[in-house]
Amino acid sequence: MTLTQQERAYAAEGASLSREPSEEIQVDDESATFAAGRMIDWWQELHGRRESGLRARRVEVHRHAPQRRAGVAARRGDMGHIEVPGDTVSLRILCHEVAHILTPSDRHGETWARVYLELVYRFEGSEAFVALHEEFIRQEVQF
Repeated sequence: MTLTQQERAYAAEGASLSREPSEEIQVDDESATFAAGRMIDWWQELHGRRESGLRARRVEVHRHAPQRRAGVAARRGDMGHIEVPGDTVSLRILCHEVAHILTPSDRHGETWARVYLELVYRFEGSEAFVALHEEFIRQEVQF
């Protein structure tokens, strides 16, 4: 059975978190919203608002119903919304969801994967980047 790009990306992410754990950030005290906002600001500063195609000016992170397992990211106008299932979210998963905000039409495609890797490198450091990059290669995630 051939796995989809999304399934391979999830497998690589899980394996990278096992190899190189990620910092947990509180959702309800605005820490996750602040961290996601810093990622958006950094991306816009690095790539330029017009060149990056980014229209989101702000991003908010909220907790959603516990029966959902995964995070959800969406853009509505110039506002990015991220919902996560628990009281905390790992920085790696936050990078994953912010990459969706930055690449809204790519889902788990090659552009999304490249942006995700870039965010992990910038906000988690080289060890986390190497773990995710190696797992992307091992799982044959296109980036």
